[in-house]
Amino acid sequence: MDTLNTLLFIFSVVLILIPVFSSGASLLTYIKTKEKVFLYATLLLMTFICDLTFLHYIDFYHSSTTVLPDTFISFAPFKILLFSIMLILNMLIVLHIFKKEVKAKYFLFIPIFVAIEVILKVMPENNLMIWMFYTTRQVFSIIVLLFFYYSYVRCTNANIKKVAKKFVGVIGILILLNLIIVIEDALVSSQQEAFSTSGLIFKERNFTENLYWMVVTILIFSNTLPVIRQLEIPTMSKSERISQDIQAFTTSIQLTRRELEIFHLII
Repeated sequence: MDTLNTLLFIFSVVLILIPVFSSGASLLTYIKTKEKVFLYATLLLMTFICDLTFLHYIDFYHSSTTVLPDTFISFAPFKILLFSIMLILNMLIVLHIFKKEVKAKYFLFIPIFVAIEVILKVMPENNLMIWMFYTTRQVFSIIVLLFFYYSYVRCTNANIKKVAKKFVGVIGILILLNLIIVIEDALVSSQQEAFSTSGLIFKERNFTENLYWMVVTILIFSNTLPVIRQLEIPTMSKSERISQDIQAFTTSIQLTRRELEIFHLII
């Protein structure tokens, strides 16, 4: 493994560790607050971790021992399933932010997405089909993000709108990154031969997509911080801890006032 690919290996590992850390914080926040949005966020990060781990295995282990299919749309069923789950979780997060009831109508786009991806996969593979297969994911992702803006504009509850307002800017950034991903996919699919023979280990990576998910990861982690800070153990002196323990003990055995005075004289 040359120096560049060694750096890519380290980069790949770091990409996995960051969402692992953030998902742990999100799960702790869910356990503490019971807010479903943090459960959805945790599951979303876990799907991202699954995707990254799978790609890491393909890039650095599987490809060195096994001849991969001569295709740019390898392991399509896994990719379609994983991104379908991501889209569902994204929609659940948006619905929770705006306190909307979870209804089947909000997820009717999922079978449409799956059908389009399956059709594109079974068609003869060429540059256009490859680009459309990966671009479809971004299009549906943008649709979910635009639904956030639609819900924000239609929202009449001042408190809900105040909470949602802090996400307006970052949602715009995520839409922009999705558009850049489409352009990057177009460049890669149009230069397949150069990309495949470049000598780099990475064969199925989109660096803008990694940036997109890092923004999502940081966004989720930043929203767990207020709760995580509350979980920090306060520092107390030895005398303060002893005093606290004594108070807890005397309260548990329900001493009378006179008994409490005698107890304090003894100790």
